[in-house]
Amino acid sequence: MNILGQRIAYYRKKAWLTQEELAEKCSVTPQAVSKWENDISAPVDAKKRRAIKKGIQGCKKAVERA
Repeated sequence: MNILGQRIAYYRKKAWLTQEELAEKCSVTPQAVSKWENDISAPVDAKKRRAIKKGIQGCKKAVERA
């Protein structure tokens, strides 16, 4: 079971971000975020993975502050 998509969706929603907003933060399209969250695809290059990690960590911090 792939939990990357579930984690992305969970933290995005907890931070009250839309897929479009997270996509902008990660420099990808909203369609890419949707595919990641639905485990249709996953980021393949290290640069995108770091961007997602940074985006998720930012979402975690926002949730912790709320």
